[in-house]
Amino acid sequence: MKNSNIISNYLKKQNHLNWKINSCDNERFSNIIVIPVIEEFANIGKLVNSLCANNFEKINKTLVLFVINNKKSSANIIKNDNFKSINFIKNLIKINDSFLKFGFIDCSSAGKELPEKDGGVGLARKIGMDLALSHFDYDSKIPNILISLDADCLISENYLQEITSKFNEPNIKAAVINFEHQPAENIEQNLAVINYEIFLRYYLLGLTIAKSPYAFHTIGSTFAVEAETYVKIGGMNKKQAGEDFYFLEKLAKNTQIHKVVNATVFPSARVSNRVPFGTGPRIKRFLENPKIEYLVYSPQTFQVLKIWLRILKNSMTNIGGTVATIENDLNQILEKAKNIHAELYVF
Repeated sequence: MKNSNIISNYLKKQNHLNWKINSCDNERFSNIIVIPVIEEFANIGKLVNSLCANNFEKINKTLVLFVINNKKSSANIIKNDNFKSINFIKNLIKINDSFLKFGFIDCSSAGKELPEKDGGVGLARKIGMDLALSHFDYDSKIPNILISLDADCLISENYLQEITSKFNEPNIKAAVINFEHQPAENIEQNLAVINYEIFLRYYLLGLTIAKSPYAFHTIGSTFAVEAETYVKIGGMNKKQAGEDFYFLEKLAKNTQIHKVVNATVFPSARVSNRVPFGTGPRIKRFLENPKIEYLVYSPQTFQVLKIWLRILKNSMTNIGGTVATIENDLNQILEKAKNIHAELYVF
């Protein structure tokens, strides 16, 4: 049963008075795809074509919501590119489609820019997701799904069908979507992105072997969450990098993260310095010093983690009683850590 009061109370606490969704007026949707955009005019047309290739007649009403953003201090080349993106989306809005609608939030024009302190992808994603909450159909029994995507991505033709199908299963509140980076512009860059994908998948396999509750990819363009669940965990954060990681980590503490395996997001394989970590910086780093990028975490690390997590899980049900008893139990757990690996005990 949906509780729109939870949504209303959450929105009252947010401070987004400077921004609004342009286009959808009083329309209500079942799915809203939120896409932060900064200097992406060259890519959003490709993404739109990719979105339009989905068969929207088989799913419920969907809004594609672009959050065009920059700071006041951003370079003019970024602001001019964003201006072109806004005009492009304004033309998209004129397309009258019963199932797929386009909208945008102007966080770019003079007086509407993101604040200097918090401005970045986290806040842009948060503004989009928060404002999207007012445009869901809460009277419908169909799940209201917030979907996170990036402007430099492409998607498979079954993207929305697979996501909505997953969320129509019982008790599905959050999911990550399969991904595969697009081919790069040259052989060297292709090697870099293949290397990065191997690293990401190796790391996930390690967490899976360790039976970690965080055994899922944390990529901003590849997750979806039910609207009420989004609100219950306090919404998206304002981090300028890693907002996806911290959001999904918090989400995993409240609900299971499922996987949409039959649809695919295709992120760009471009070099980028916009954030300190992620695809762009990793590819850049590989091209500058390829030997270092072939390193992965030792398999022993995941074996240590597996044993440690098992001990913690078994101990959780045993800790209780007085403070003295708890301290004694914790000391016993630390002694067990020493037996697993000396460095784990030190850590």
